Amino acid sequence: MNSGVGLQRFFHRDETLSRSIRNIHDVCELLEIPQEQAETLIDPQDMHIYRLHPNIGGTPVAVWGCTAFHNRARGTYKGGIRISDDVSVGETMELARLMTLKTALTELELGGAKTGIQFDMREAYAIFGKTGYDPRFEASVKRAIMREYAHHYRGMLERKRYVPAPDMGTGPSEMAVIYDETKSPASVTGKPEGVPGWLPGRAEATGYGVFYVVRKCAEKRGQKLEGLRISIQGFGNVGSHATLFLKEAGAIIVAIADKDGALVDENGIDVVALSQYVKKNGSVKGFDAPAASMEEFFSVKTNYFIPAAINDSLTEDVAKMLDTECVVEGANFPTTCKGMDILTSRGIEVIPDIIANSGGVIASCEEYTHPTSTRKLTKEQVFATIEKSLGRNLDIAWAEAEKRGITLDLACTLVAIQRVYLTMRNHGWC
Repeated sequence: MNSGVGLQRFFHRDETLSRSIRNIHDVCELLEIPQEQAETLIDPQDMHIYRLHPNIGGTPVAVWGCTAFHNRARGTYKGGIRISDDVSVGETMELARLMTLKTALTELELGGAKTGIQFDMREAYAIFGKTGYDPRFEASVKRAIMREYAHHYRGMLERKRYVPAPDMGTGPSEMAVIYDETKSPASVTGKPEGVPGWLPGRAEATGYGVFYVVRKCAEKRGQKLEGLRISIQGFGNVGSHATLFLKEAGAIIVAIADKDGALVDENGIDVVALSQYVKKNGSVKGFDAPAASMEEFFSVKTNYFIPAAINDSLTEDVAKMLDTECVVEGANFPTTCKGMDILTSRGIEVIPDIIANSGGVIASCEEYTHPTSTRKLTKEQVFATIEKSLGRNLDIAWAEAEKRGITLDLACTLVAIQRVYLTMRNHGWC
């Protein structure tokens, strides 16, 4: 597994200028931060690239990975572990940069980091002769990879120089593997129920944050959630929980898509039944609802469109197709630079990822802060903390956008950079 072709894809990523880099350059110009100091806000402070050697079912496997440590000015490095076949060094650096912006924007005393592990689960299915969707097999493979990762980084994890969490391709079970290696409740967040230091509401936190941002935007626009038409791309942890919260509040989920297919129903999709179906089958494909092409999915008229799947999914072409009032980014950098330009020109507001999907890291901060408490926070308390942080800082960003005549996307980056830059100056780093 992981041939030379995969290795080249891992190290070399053909990409245009990322939104975060473009935004940081624009913000530094607005704030009159010198160009050479702008680069210190863009570049990672440290990069680790490594090859892991997990043993999967008696078969030795070589797996490439990297961890980008972007900025620790405001605190301990924090960021999720992603396992996917298309992980690259460039993507991992971008995700780490976004974590720095997220933690600063939500006023958390944490830095930004990210781990990317390149692994093709489809190839594993083929090697071990598996057919159909087998969640137990996938879980055992990921646990083997995580055991090797946790052993490789044990010292750093024990010292809490870097505190990981779940991301695409990982979840609470994989985080439990890290705890089993370190035996430290504060060494990892996003742990499953019962593992020391776990946090009620952590699994739903990112999705709840997306739901809350939609609710706050609706209030700002004089809308009620009841009856609003919602479309969501991606039905993993973030998308499914956000959808369930929105449905419970009375919104109508008219379109849902994932990597294998799309569903469109003007009368609303039964998302509770769909959630159970996806847990069993691994995809929305085949669910008892009208199937649609991706072109039809993107063209559905909605009040809010939530990209909660992969990065760079809202391209220039997709942005031209969207028929919505507002995009709430549940995924990390789902909108390309050109896609953002099109949405802005069409008057479609974008609530950027660094605020819209920050519910997870806000909850993670609570989990990291109270790891040994014998009195658990309630899920409701965790959700209230998410609302307070997102609400306050979204208001600050909206005020900056109005005052300076800039987009909310740029205003969110501006607020974050102001905070990071001030702290770096206080450290004497710039």
